[in-house]
Amino acid sequence: MPSTFNILSAENELTVANDNSVRQSTTAVQSATGWGATNATLTVVDDEIHSINHYTFKVSPLTTATVTLSLNDVSVDGAINQDGILVFHALVKSSNDLSITSKIYQSADNPQPAGSITNNNIDSFTTCRSNYYNFPDDDTTRDFNIEMKIDSHQGDPFYITQFFLVNDNHFYKNPLVRLARQYIPDIYWTIDSQQTNPSFPMFKLLDAATWAAGDTSQLYSNFFDFENGELDAGNEFDVDPSWQESTLTSAIYHDPAFRSWLFQFTGGSFKKNAAFNGGDFFTTAQSIEDYTLWQIQNCYYGYNAGTLDAIKESVKQVLTGTKFVQVNYLSNWEFQIITYDTETPADLDGSDSSPCVLNAIAPAKAMGFQVSHLAIVAGSNTLVLNSSPYGQLDDDVLG
Repeated sequence: MPSTFNILSAENELTVANDNSVRQSTTAVQSATGWGATNATLTVVDDEIHSINHYTFKVSPLTTATVTLSLNDVSVDGAINQDGILVFHALVKSSNDLSITSKIYQSADNPQPAGSITNNNIDSFTTCRSNYYNFPDDDTTRDFNIEMKIDSHQGDPFYITQFFLVNDNHFYKNPLVRLARQYIPDIYWTIDSQQTNPSFPMFKLLDAATWAAGDTSQLYSNFFDFENGELDAGNEFDVDPSWQESTLTSAIYHDPAFRSWLFQFTGGSFKKNAAFNGGDFFTTAQSIEDYTLWQIQNCYYGYNAGTLDAIKESVKQVLTGTKFVQVNYLSNWEFQIITYDTETPADLDGSDSSPCVLNAIAPAKAMGFQVSHLAIVAGSNTLVLNSSPYGQLDDDVLG
């Protein structure tokens, strides 16, 4: 993803498409946005735009007094923005010479920051920005408030669009920007750092032009940082071996973004969930994640299918308690799964066979085999001829 991105949601940025890339109407954005106003009404419009990707607020003052736009409780992730610098900016258009004071702050701030004052260019969209806010040097997620006070509007409508809240230092996360400093004389960095509105304009332009290549470079590095010969043969890193693993191919440490690609190497297809009474058996995010990782790590639904282990372990995914599983061979091409009724997902019709168990085992059984299931009372299982490990005869001739 880009090193510098908008922290605000699509509805508060006034984008035409929402966070799921679905186009939204002006009415939908109007009802979803968190922006509010005092001494004015806000209307989302599409007839006075600066970008085809953004709608615009038409701000209609009620009197000639100050108009205030506010957006409260914007959650900012501390893990991503730790020790960064937050800044808010937007575009304003008016037929009057406005005075715009924008600020970002936390409710607990005492005193609150003064904000930054901007005067617009008449009849053209002009950028206004807030004060710079130093995010604390910890990973605590915090809520921020954004406020814009607009004076000298003479009671006439004006327009505001493209609301952005960004970390002003994130451009330096681009590995190509850091690499460029090794080849560009330091005088350029010094001069660039002295610029304002914006700061570091040249290196931010470099970031904007190369962030996709920088992303690719970082991904390549993450896939495998070291050659085998560079890995330490000792065991001092056994506590956390993740740094030795590829985020592309490791069954344990892979990046979930590449999971669909990784699944092709299991030899089977990805099973999202086990069917249960017309719905899903796994209902929590953690249980779904565990089921997914189990498929990748064992490949029992792929090239390891058809084995006794694959059959038993697949059934255990939907059992509770001791997860007792017994396999009875009924013929050369048919076998039966035995489980305890108290550990087995119940069928709505009260039968002794669980469709959930049969659904979980379907990708793990060998092709051509028929399988049935029987849930029994715990402890009632007996020796069964040719059942492994309950009554399997050896190969010696009897008599």
